[in-house]
Amino acid sequence: MTSPAIVKFIESLDSNLPRSVIFQKNIPLLAEAFHADEMRQILQNALFGPNNDRYSIVSCAPGKALYLPDHIINMQYQLKVLDKEKEQTSTTLINARLFQDVSRCKMYIDDTLSPIVARMNDRAEIKPFTSPVAMVDHLRMALSVFPIDGIIPTLVEATDPNKIAGILAKTLPEVLSGEFLIKDVRLDLAHYGRYERCVLRYSIDGIQSAIQTPRNMTVYGKVDVEGLGRLTLSILDALRERLKDPDVPYRFRIPNALGYFPDLKLLMMDALPGKPFFKELLKTWSGNKGPIRENEGALSQSGMTLEQAIRNCALIAATLHHSDIKLGPPKPLEMLFAQLREETKALGRTFPELRALIESWINEIVAFSQTYPAMPLCFSHGDFTYTQLIFDESGGGLVDFDSICQAEPAQDLGHYLAYQRLNIIKDQDPNAPFAPEAIEHLCALFLDTYIGASKGWISDEGLLRGRVAIYELITLIRLTLHSWEKMKGSRLRKTILLLEERVECQRQIHRSIKDQAS
Repeated sequence: MTSPAIVKFIESLDSNLPRSVIFQKNIPLLAEAFHADEMRQILQNALFGPNNDRYSIVSCAPGKALYLPDHIINMQYQLKVLDKEKEQTSTTLINARLFQDVSRCKMYIDDTLSPIVARMNDRAEIKPFTSPVAMVDHLRMALSVFPIDGIIPTLVEATDPNKIAGILAKTLPEVLSGEFLIKDVRLDLAHYGRYERCVLRYSIDGIQSAIQTPRNMTVYGKVDVEGLGRLTLSILDALRERLKDPDVPYRFRIPNALGYFPDLKLLMMDALPGKPFFKELLKTWSGNKGPIRENEGALSQSGMTLEQAIRNCALIAATLHHSDIKLGPPKPLEMLFAQLREETKALGRTFPELRALIESWINEIVAFSQTYPAMPLCFSHGDFTYTQLIFDESGGGLVDFDSICQAEPAQDLGHYLAYQRLNIIKDQDPNAPFAPEAIEHLCALFLDTYIGASKGWISDEGLLRGRVAIYELITLIRLTLHSWEKMKGSRLRKTILLLEERVECQRQIHRSIKDQAS
């Protein structure tokens, strides 16, 4: 049962956090930065000039805000721009960064953004703009037209079709063998997050040499400022070798890497068939309509039920953890607690009530964790969620190896369960929410399947379940922090409610253990 104090706190939250009383009080300029109509005119003047007769912004959609620990705010604007001369509209993306003072904003433009503009040459992306980099003084806001990104400066080269075509000509196996001739490379944004990473989709048009017919291929590129792609090459090689073992719990697909290019901080990989399964299957799942039975529910395009897909996810986790691969940095529980405490500090300036609440939860979780001894570290994904697991009719695949680490097996499992619980609550029909026992059925299915596949090397099932519960709470804390950092008021409400529910469950278990001990 949620405490009255938590209920009252949640009711005080505004779904529109950027324009809420909390942020207006502490960051008053943020409300204007999220006002679409006002920003449309501000961006028109800053990027095109006030007297531009050819180009005009017809719509402006602010979004993807991120409050950083140094009290800088990143955000983006999706613009629809009308070219009056050609009578055509196009879309473009604008990166924005709000600083605490004008001098830091100007320094960022002069020292960071302007040198990147110099590398753009005659790129088509910036031709319509009078100023592809600009400053809005009264908002202390630095603007840059994509792909100009001060956090990921090599995006300029990674989005250059001519440069990418040259790289592909030297790395794509079909080109090297003479089977395929590249004619054109087109770019799509697969995922451009709020900070430090970008996933690009390269659509390659060409000719199949033997029969002289058109063919299209897809390659993915990931750019990140930390250069994580270099380690990914070794990870993929080690995993591919491990997956040759006939006794693995589940043989899943992984991408083939075309290479890592350190000058661009770019990792290139081929595309895996399939897509994430969870949202599609949850829409038609029958678990909320009467008694829950195994193998019930609508099938996805891959021919799987929701239950079957969740089992496969558990088997993929078991395969990773039992691989004995030694790659990735260690991430023990104590490190995660330290990271949470550090991340929580940024809340103090704008939202001290939430900071106090989260710190109290962290202290409780630390106390809970002392009941269960730490387990040995093993090869772990580090961000094991259903979005990284894709399926089609031929089986499953795993993507995104940026967070690979050596961690307790419970870390991946708790992380997965936290995301599964939250996304069931977030994506369910609000008029027909799932019963608690239906949600528990799906969570138990995942963990029970993993335990069944891991009996040969995990001897203490009770210890594993206890550690999984701790890591699930840690992920829910992080999701709560991220909801605030990304200014998602509605999701913040849901994560706080779910977190309090799971903490209360552990309180009861903790009391029971203490009673038995006494």
